[in-house]
Amino acid sequence: MPEQTGPGRKRHLDLRQIVNAIFDVTRTGCPWRYLPHDVPNGNSVRYYYDKWRTDGTWEQLNTYRRESVREHTAQRDPEPSAAIIDRERAKTTEMGGHTGL
Repeated sequence: MPEQTGPGRKRHLDLRQIVNAIFDVTRTGCPWRYLPHDVPNGNSVRYYYDKWRTDGTWEQLNTYRRESVREHTAQRDPEPSAAIIDRERAKTTEMGGHTGL
């Protein structure tokens, strides 16, 4: 997680609780305002989610985690050397027909 830098108020929220609340919302689809009372306020959680999404923190965490798993679990280089691209298997018609009622 990003360290607190620069001037301003000290962070008073536990980042672990923020991350857990974000995972709850993304896993369950629960609206931010309906988060349980034992996690930080939904507005605060949403603030961090939006901030980390726009500044690239989620992407950095995903990259770090993927590289870590490839190195330690699969005993591979952090970056894949090749990719497999599969074309769509379903056959389609030449022209779409009328659908609906």
